[in-house]
Amino acid sequence: MTDEEYENFDLKLEWKIAKNGNSGIIFFVHEDTAKYKATYETGPEMQVLDNDGHPDGKIVKHRAGDLYDLISCRKETVKPVGEWNAAEIKSCQWQT
Repeated sequence: MTDEEYENFDLKLEWKIAKNGNSGIIFFVHEDTAKYKATYETGPEMQVLDNDGHPDGKIVKHRAGDLYDLISCRKETVKPVGEWNAAEIKSCQWQT
């Protein structure tokens, strides 16, 4: 979580997941509890998941690395439970 808002960023991170785990990286979140009950209502999520152990692993666009419920990864490269994975999320808002 950050205190500032960013339009342009290159977020690089490593993640690993526990057996049957389900998590994610949500970005472009607008925190306004009067309008939105949950962060996922305002920002897209890169899925972090045990693809083999969690039921969501059977759903297209719900697997690790997918933009949850929107876009599947071009190539699945997720490592097994307990191993580190590298991820990169880039955002560049072009000005005209």
